[in-house]
Amino acid sequence: MLNRQEDWQKVFGQPSAAFDARIQRTLNQLEEEKPMKRITVRTVVLALALLLALTGVVYAATNGWTVADYFNNRFGDNVNAPKDFDSGFAGDFTQELDDLTFRIRDAVVENGTLNAIVEISRTDGKPALFRGEDCMEEDPICNLYIGMPDEGEGLKPVGQYAQEKGLPLYWVETGFLQEGEVVTGGGDYWMEADDKQMGYFVFAEDVRAEGGLVSLQWTVYVHDPNGELHRQAMDITLPANELERRAIPVDRQVEGLPVILDEVTLSKGSMGLYIDFVWHIEEALGMEETATALRQNDLNLWFRCVDPESGKELPGGPSLNGSMGSQDDVHFTQIGDSISADFDGDALYIQPYDAWEKTTYGLIEVKIR
Repeated sequence: MLNRQEDWQKVFGQPSAAFDARIQRTLNQLEEEKPMKRITVRTVVLALALLLALTGVVYAATNGWTVADYFNNRFGDNVNAPKDFDSGFAGDFTQELDDLTFRIRDAVVENGTLNAIVEISRTDGKPALFRGEDCMEEDPICNLYIGMPDEGEGLKPVGQYAQEKGLPLYWVETGFLQEGEVVTGGGDYWMEADDKQMGYFVFAEDVRAEGGLVSLQWTVYVHDPNGELHRQAMDITLPANELERRAIPVDRQVEGLPVILDEVTLSKGSMGLYIDFVWHIEEALGMEETATALRQNDLNLWFRCVDPESGKELPGGPSLNGSMGSQDDVHFTQIGDSISADFDGDALYIQPYDAWEKTTYGLIEVKIR
């Protein structure tokens, strides 16, 4: 999981002022959905177009990326899927809108999260340039090509680049709803196949399964040249991978804090090991000032799994987002963390840390085998 600001900046660079403004505009339109306080490390949008602003990094060809290819080539050690992972996706979901074809190339549902890659192309198969959800014509073209340097030609505006290359420019989006409501998630996209298609990664969180199946409305959007948004939807059903869940009591104080780590829940899936942490502020331990800082999020406490010898965080699993929730500002649950399926240790070494100040606290060993 990418759960620190520096993790994102290493991969994607510093966000622009325009990006910050768009994020704030999006947040201003959101309505509160749950009474639980939910502090997310990232906003509801994974990265919009800015996710593609990689500097000086060239990956292997992106043509035909599956979900596993995306995880294993996009985020370094922060996010991983098993090298030989096959989602088993066999769906044939295609929509056509405004002479464009949208096709779900790969999809997997695990631990309440849908990860999918949608392929977008002209129906006639001819070259074109596609800009995704929040990519503006004034944005640099390097935002749309993985590995293109953010200098020289890479800084040309998307609209200018399309005109110079003689490519028609389309503004497209795609996403998922469940029971008619937009699910929290985000997206990432990139041009591929010699300018004949776009790969569009989408994830959706908190999707509900019934009888091992997840029913969703897959939506596609095209902005026409007059500024109108054309929308189309298709009902789809996907299988949800089974998980082996186990709650492990911990009941250990975090060194130097009025905090008890109550429990760790492990959920083993085919893509990795998911970890949730349950903790609470223990008033009997005193440290009233620190307890107040925790309640007010002035001390932003998180937990991560590390190598006890090097102190480095363990390679991440297939989760992209994490959140902290509390209903009473005393009891907290951290969800969304994961580690690589390659992990075979008998114990987890959990390091509490303050995400604001980067202060770390004593390791807590939890036997898992």
